[in-house]
Amino acid sequence: MAIRYEIYLRTDENMEPLTEQRAISALRAAGFEPVEGKLGQLDLGHGKLAAAVYSGSDWDAAIAAAPAEAVTTSDDRAMPIAGINLFFPLGLPDAEGDTAVGRVLAVASALGVAAYDPQLGSLVSGADHERIVNAWRQSHDFQFDIAGNTDLGAGAPTPAYHSRTTIPSRYKLMAIIALAILLVIMMVRSCVERWIEHDMYEAPETTDTPDTPNTSRSK
Repeated sequence: MAIRYEIYLRTDENMEPLTEQRAISALRAAGFEPVEGKLGQLDLGHGKLAAAVYSGSDWDAAIAAAPAEAVTTSDDRAMPIAGINLFFPLGLPDAEGDTAVGRVLAVASALGVAAYDPQLGSLVSGADHERIVNAWRQSHDFQFDIAGNTDLGAGAPTPAYHSRTTIPSRYKLMAIIALAILLVIMMVRSCVERWIEHDMYEAPETTDTPDTPNTSRSK
């Protein structure tokens, strides 16, 4: 299974209840197609942006099913759901990753729900579009440096962000640290050698004695 980038859509008590029916309508408006086992998916070209129901924990499910929150209908799609999980592969060209992020944020805005990016560890909105795209790229870079293109998806990463000819960031940092240590060692060694040389070959001190006058008299 491809390693994915995920964004979660969630509601709270201050928001309009989210139902599967509302979710599907918003997803269809954003170009998602129906697919078995999910709310829908969008073909990006080298991968798919998929949307699935988040059922929540047992406690969340109990709250959603409480009489005060229940919707009186026999259609299961009209029952409240805890949220939507959206995900797409890390291995996509830039344009497709940008499209995926844009569609997720559009769905969140249409539904009036909160969007949470677990990679960033914060709530996000349309103003965070570029920040999310950058986090997606960094996630791909991290996985690519560790295991290459394994499980990153069918897409070909753009050379600007992924190339085996480039040195991973962690190796660059290690090289800088090693160079700094080497410079310190060379400086200390040079100082020690100069001190030893000065101590061993220092010229002895000379004391100038005044000429002693000849006090003897010829007789």
